[in-house]
Amino acid sequence: MIVRNCASQLSATIASIRPIADEIVVLDTGSTDDTLVVAAQSGVIIHRRPWDDDFAAARNACLEKTTGEWILWLDAGETLSPDQAAELRSLVNSAEAPDRAYLLNITLPVAAGQLGSEQIARVRLHPRRDGLRFAGRIRERLDESLAAQNIQIEASPIVIERGPLDHDPDVKAGRA
Repeated sequence: MIVRNCASQLSATIASIRPIADEIVVLDTGSTDDTLVVAAQSGVIIHRRPWDDDFAAARNACLEKTTGEWILWLDAGETLSPDQAAELRSLVNSAEAPDRAYLLNITLPVAAGQLGSEQIARVRLHPRRDGLRFAGRIRERLDESLAAQNIQIEASPIVIERGPLDHDPDVKAGRA
């Protein structure tokens, strides 16, 4: 995870993946709240890097700190239900060869005054390989890098849930 000023959301994200994660790596990009305290209390691996307005650069810096065979990347405030976490672990354990990356569905809960939730599928699970690099200062993606390594992208039924804070105008403004 790359994080900044997300102390109120970080512990839920970490708790949701702790049962299935071999390691949890957090790269802080300049928090001024208790994000680093929450991360330290959660027992994750913490690294720091100054924010330079480039999500791909931050993701790549975090990716370089990982050691596991598979990478699941989440943002603070995103969680996996226990059932979804178990399904993800099963998917990783059953992968015959790490030649696939997986689209996970990311859902945003229904906002006040709306009839339905939002959902998008993004590559969020992929093998750790030298040469895999995120591209794009905003809306960072692995697509070109995956193609260069002949890693196919497949859909998965796994759902990442975002929290209601994603509807908060102040949160949206801070991210912008």
